[in-house]
Amino acid sequence: MKRHIDIYKPLNHYFIISDDYAEAPISLVERYADPNRLPAIRRVLRILQGSKVLLFNQLLDFSYFNLLSFRNLGETSLNHFLEVLKLACEDPELLQHDIEPIPSILVQLREKYEKRNEIPYEEIERRKRIEGVTARLRELGLIT
Repeated sequence: MKRHIDIYKPLNHYFIISDDYAEAPISLVERYADPNRLPAIRRVLRILQGSKVLLFNQLLDFSYFNLLSFRNLGETSLNHFLEVLKLACEDPELLQHDIEPIPSILVQLREKYEKRNEIPYEEIERRKRIEGVTARLRELGLIT
């Protein structure tokens, strides 16, 4: 999660969802998940459901800090989940109970967010690892 948010404020300050979808089950958020991250998203959903957080309005009443206090919920998993939650809040069409996610809709969503020239999370992580290895090699005098 970007640190420009106040981790003690409820998520409803940052994620706005229409009243039509406030009572929707949070399990619908997995319709927005990247298939590579789906296991992590499902893990977070199980943790939330085990804590009796079942609906969007219940989830958004928690702060980032409160969510991190849930047992077995780590910062990385929560960040992945909140990225998917952001997509759901910005484009809530797939939150309707009666429709199945259509692959073409998911492709359109992915294209929409790629057009913003956002760097994917995996790329950011890869760059951080490369910078760390490069710095260590410099310390050892193996590269200049």
